[in-house]
This record gives sequence, structure tokens and C-alpha cells, in this order.
Amino acid sequence: MPPEMRDPEERFWEKVNRNGPLPICRPELGSCWIWEGQLQRNGYGVFTIRTKSYRAHRFAYSLTAELVDGLQIDHLCRTRACVRASHLEQVTARMNTLRGTSVGAVNATRTHCPKGHTYAGDNLYVTPDGCRQCKACRRAACRVSACRPRNLTPPLLTMLELFTEDITRREVAERMGLSIGGVASTAGRLYRLLGVSSREDAVAVARQRGLLRSPGEGEARALRE
Repeated sequence: MPPEMRDPEERFWEKVNRNGPLPICRPELGSCWIWEGQLQRNGYGVFTIRTKSYRAHRFAYSLTAELVDGLQIDHLCRTRACVRASHLEQVTARMNTLRGTSVGAVNATRTHCPKGHTYAGDNLYVTPDGCRQCKACRRAACRVSACRPRNLTPPLLTMLELFTEDITRREVAERMGLSIGGVASTAGRLYRLLGVSSREDAVAVARQRGLLRSPGEGEARALRE
């Protein structure tokens, strides 16, 4: 009898090893039943009925319970090739993420942002795609963005950073790959955008507006001709 004419369930179990390893995270669940048929690159098994392919663990679960639209199958054993129904549970996408071990899963369990603000109440903003953001940090980022002149290009920002160091105009030119005249021209454009007339004032305004990554090392001195 051609394979496609045989009972799908019979064919399915022929590809399963019921003597798999105990899951390290949940040994009390018993041995995993490992799918020995086709595997996807991500480790999930694939079972084909005629011309349609199914995730092996979903097919196995469907033999014992009804699959609910919108829910995902979570491997309690954390073994993607396992098809033992008692190792599987239908959960929401959110719960599946929270139970995972990826960076996204770890971040989803955090209660505070990197700055220490809580992800709760009036300080919590949820993006359309479900990501959590800190409102306090969003407001701070908006203030910095509003203070940054639109034409403040990366070379100008680099020059600002160099201006915080105790170096000469020639050293600035060497660091930026410019001529002395090029430094003067670039500095003039920077001063106009910031509304200042000197190197010291440019650094002071930039720090005030949060345009510099760090306060710099040493006191600035006037550029030498």
C-alpha cells in the first residue's frame, strides 16, 4: 500500500522514539518521545499527510485534545522534537514567550527599565506590537531629540566629542581626517547650528542639551592657529 494511503496516525507513531531522555528541567514528566522524522532547522518535527505538512508536536497533541485557534503549543520539557502529549500544553502567545529562555522572554519578565523606572501604572507604555516601554525614558529621549538640531550630522557630533578633549586644532584635523581649513569650516558650521561663537561655548551648550555621550576629559582650550 502506498504510504499516502496508510492511516496517518499509524505512520506518525512509526517515526517516534518513546525511549527518549528525561527532560533536564522537568524530569518528573518522564521520558521525551522524540520525533525521528523530518526536522526543521529550528528543531521542530514535521509530519506530512499527502501534500500538507504539520508540526509533529501539534499533530500529536491533536490526537488527545482539540487545538484551539489563537493558542500555541508549549513544550513543558523544552525539547522541540518531543511529541509526547503530556509534555505539551496549549497556552497564549504571551505565556509561551514568558516561559521561554530567549532574550525576549527574559525581558518580558523585567519589572523595571534599565534606568530603574518601574514598568507599571502611569509609567508603562505598551506599543502596538505588545512591547513595553518606560514613559519617563521616552519623554527624556524626546527632549534630547527636540534639542538636537536636525542638521547636526555625525561628523559634527564627532567634532563636538573631540572638543571636550585638551587637543589642538591640528590634532582634531588628524583625528577627523581633515585639513586645518576643513576643521575651521566644519567648526564654523557647528557654531552656527548651536548659536555660539567658540569651542568652549559649543561644548557647554552641547552638554546642556544632552548631545554629548560623556563630559569629556580635561578642560577645553582655545584652538591654535
